[in-house]
Amino acid sequence: MKVLEQPLLVPIRAPGDDPLYRVVQPWRYHWDVPGWPPQRLTVPRDFEVDGASVPRFLWTLTGITPDGLHRAAALAHDSLYRYAGHLPAGAHQIRLPDGWVDSGHLWTREEADRLFARILRECGVGRTRRRLMYLGVRLGGWRSWRR
Repeated sequence: MKVLEQPLLVPIRAPGDDPLYRVVQPWRYHWDVPGWPPQRLTVPRDFEVDGASVPRFLWTLTGITPDGLHRAAALAHDSLYRYAGHLPAGAHQIRLPDGWVDSGHLWTREEADRLFARILRECGVGRTRRRLMYLGVRLGGWRSWRR
């Protein structure tokens, strides 16, 4: 299994107590789906992300905090949710013989959550924690899916 490169983030001042980070350099995630061309998701430099959106009271109960091994998965997920699946040009591309081109794909919440789970696995997040995080986005993500 390939080692997934984690995004480079820096903390920035945010209103209130919730953490906020800024992407220092563009981050890309590449994946394959059988029967489809290779795909990639690009999150641009300066994109702001809150990490894993875990309510503070659950940090102690679950051990899941805004940052950790799940950093890349949270960044990809936040990017997909920020645009409610309508990603800007260059964000989701497929590889054709002539190079990378925009996919034009409109993501669903379920697809965004499944990609989140896939990246969690590739980041080395354990099975139980992965399941908890996936369940969390399936149950509570509707509040953040922006239209």
